[in-house]
Amino acid sequence: MLTIKIPEIDKHRNETTFRPWLSKWEMFRDIGIKFIFEGKRFDMLWIGQASYMLKSKLHTESVEFGLKNLNRLVPLGSDFVMFDGQDSASLMGTYEVYKRLDNKPLKFLKNSLYKNPNDYTRPSPHGRTYWDKNSEINFHLADRAQLDGVELSNTNWLSTVTPNWFRYKGANKDIDVFAMFGCESSENWEFSSRTDFYYDHHRKKCLNWLDMLPKNIKVARLNNGIKVPIEEYYSLMSRSKIVIAPFGYGEMAPRDIEAASIGAILVKPDMSHLKSNPFPYIPDKTYVPVKWDYSDLNETILNLLENYAYNQEFFVENMRQEYAKQYAPQKLVMETYNWISKLEGYGTT
Repeated sequence: MLTIKIPEIDKHRNETTFRPWLSKWEMFRDIGIKFIFEGKRFDMLWIGQASYMLKSKLHTESVEFGLKNLNRLVPLGSDFVMFDGQDSASLMGTYEVYKRLDNKPLKFLKNSLYKNPNDYTRPSPHGRTYWDKNSEINFHLADRAQLDGVELSNTNWLSTVTPNWFRYKGANKDIDVFAMFGCESSENWEFSSRTDFYYDHHRKKCLNWLDMLPKNIKVARLNNGIKVPIEEYYSLMSRSKIVIAPFGYGEMAPRDIEAASIGAILVKPDMSHLKSNPFPYIPDKTYVPVKWDYSDLNETILNLLENYAYNQEFFVENMRQEYAKQYAPQKLVMETYNWISKLEGYGTT
């Protein structure tokens, strides 16, 4: 039995980072892999980003914390794997720790990455390319030579949910567009620099275009950004024909698969800049991409509504089938088994 210890599972976002594996606990035990959270007897450590990154501190302070805490968590000579489960493809706050380690991990795994590695050398707010590039903190990696050592984790945000496929044919869909996403968000800081401005600015562009839709198009949206009870939120979503899912602190969100779950068409900004595994975002098949400035949003909505019955079945069924195939539980189990088995000196006996 190969024993993997995951320390500090209760730290912010460590649990969601490792949830895809832990939710398949029994399947991993069946192939000889056991996860633990305490104890001194283990074969390998898996370290989540919350254990080596502090966004509440200055960037330099966060990196120093990460190096110090990894030295505390990883006994001398122990094998370990670093995970970056941040929402976005940004490597800010994690890559620098990885690069400066003398004792390198067996692997450095990330949920999603930019397809074009040059995106990591171009200044962008907090390392997020989809936010406007007029930031007071233009983060970039001056040297991407070691980016070759960063690999995909075979998980992402959609791996953390287990959707139910509700019957949607014949269901009452009296709302045309579901756009109940947060905007005018609460103040948020990363590495002593505000991020909520960029978050809101991206989403406001979407809402501004929705304001210009014909008056007969019914749009469900928050009133002055005030959240509604979760039951009301999902009730409105279930009555909606189209779900708009803008970017936030990351590109992916559970809403993306919840749309197919309730039988709605997913419309979101173009995802072609990303690579991740699994990745069910197939343009004009599983979702409908729009420009990052949303200038083609209203035309897209009107075209989808014009022949909605056909479009609904096409996009919803394609997304459901793609998700079921790519997120099959045994797929992650076997992918994990394969990369561990290829490590020098490792097997799963």
